[in-house]
Amino acid sequence: MLTFTKFRRAKGLDLTPINGKWLSGSLIEFIQNYKMKNFPFGGNHIKETDGFCAAMPYVALNSGNGEVHLKVPEIVKTLSTWPTSVSHGRVAAKILEKFILCGKDTRNVYKNLLSSLTSCVISCRPRTCAERNEGNRKRIS
Repeated sequence: MLTFTKFRRAKGLDLTPINGKWLSGSLIEFIQNYKMKNFPFGGNHIKETDGFCAAMPYVALNSGNGEVHLKVPEIVKTLSTWPTSVSHGRVAAKILEKFILCGKDTRNVYKNLLSSLTSCVISCRPRTCAERNEGNRKRIS
């Protein structure tokens, strides 16, 4: 696997910090999509947690109001529309919300998480190729 450091060394490039302004790929993609009015603004090749990080303040402020699970995917998609990133954002938001609502009672957190995450993971995970093919077979026959 070629890491960033190995790549820079192979090209003879300096490994020191970049001088000047620097934006992550997700922000560059967001700005480009925003200017072109392409909604959602996130990129489908951004495979990072930037979207969930953007959703954390919303989760912290709105835990328990019943609408967190509706808004988190929308917030995540401002930085990444990759299905796995969106589903991970939903699950992470559910975990964060349970810790906020249950406080220091970790046993209660884990009990609540097990019941709520089972349905969340099943409903928000991307389908596998086999599942997509199975769905196609059912529609054809």
